[in-house]
Amino acid sequence: FDTITEIRQESAIEHIIGLDRTQETPIGFYEYSELIRKADSTLPEINITPDDPAFLYYTGGTTGDQKGTVHPHSALILNIYAHLHELEISRDEEMMLVTPLAHSANLFYKAGLAQGSTIHIRQGFATADAISTIERESISWTYLIPTMISSLLNADKLPNADTSSLE
Repeated sequence: FDTITEIRQESAIEHIIGLDRTQETPIGFYEYSELIRKADSTLPEINITPDDPAFLYYTGGTTGDQKGTVHPHSALILNIYAHLHELEISRDEEMMLVTPLAHSANLFYKAGLAQGSTIHIRQGFATADAISTIERESISWTYLIPTMISSLLNADKLPNADTSSLE
């Protein structure tokens, strides 16, 4: 609460919405469920064009300071199509994603979602869990960074694991 109060004093934030159901909403916060209850049931008419902003991605700062880059809807759609085509993500995929969704896995997720694939999101990477998930869910498609691949290839459990579903 103290951090949010400090941020509010140093910025132009006008409204803070509370979601914590375990405590009473602090003074100065709006309770989310109350706002929803009072909201107009008529949705506003919104016109979105291909050039309107869709996402704000953050760069890694490899050539300078990190910064947010705005991507329009058209770029998002083209990126999804490119992932579908180049990575051959199909409707029948059982996808396993273990890397943060705020990075590359987010785009793989969107491509799989667009195709209607089944997506298994794991919270972080653990070698034994990855092997178990591949076997149990018949994972056909995954994205792993080199250290994860190395960990899987060197796992004692791998020779006896059924990974035949992986393409």
